[in-house]
Amino acid sequence: MLKIKGGNSMLSQKRILITGSTSGIGRETTKVIASYGGYVIINGRSNKRAMELQEEIGSNNSSIYLFDITDRNAVSDFIQDCPKLDGIIHCAGINRIIPFGFVKFEAMYEMFNINYFAPIMLTQQIFKKKKFNENASIVFISSIMSIVGEGGNTVYAGTKSALVGSVRCIALELAKRKIRVNCISPGFIRTNMTDSEIEINEDETKNVISLHPLGEGMAKDIANLCVFLCSDNSRWITGQNYIIDGGYSIR
Repeated sequence: MLKIKGGNSMLSQKRILITGSTSGIGRETTKVIASYGGYVIINGRSNKRAMELQEEIGSNNSSIYLFDITDRNAVSDFIQDCPKLDGIIHCAGINRIIPFGFVKFEAMYEMFNINYFAPIMLTQQIFKKKKFNENASIVFISSIMSIVGEGGNTVYAGTKSALVGSVRCIALELAKRKIRVNCISPGFIRTNMTDSEIEINEDETKNVISLHPLGEGMAKDIANLCVFLCSDNSRWITGQNYIIDGGYSIR
């Protein structure tokens, strides 16, 4: 039987920043990373939710840095204070369902700022300040919308497609420093963000879920891949976009 190197301690002594870690995919990923021995840096904007999460996973293997990843000064302060990192998992993001005819520049900028500009620039600043350890792993959470079309997602798909393209380029540049850069593109995952979409258009959401041959996904499905990509088991993998969509894109 195939055994995964390291087992439940496969991330032991690895210090990993997880943006957007107080909700959705980020919250579940933080819990799973910690369960595999990783030291997690909890990031978000809600002190209450951050404290609740830390209480759940324990303070011995976690710390809290609350800052807005779109705020350059806050990012600079964090990088000044943070120790060297073995990984980043970029989970922070937003979606606004907007029909193409109603798209406004302000909405485009908001989504690109949070979903694309902020994670790219945060990664760049950490790299420039030499706060990555050798063999560090960077994981961006994109979306299945980066490769398939869906009405109302013109802007969101644009932000996530941009991530996939940039990951390939960044991976080439950082490989010489032995830093891996990869992307994950989930299909429909049940989170607080998608729950709000269900409330807005329940019938349409049910239809989208039905198009996933294996049904809707759970945040833990994404978290488990993050564990692998942050571990030494993925030491020869970089510049890839992993599609986890329950078969949605192969219909």
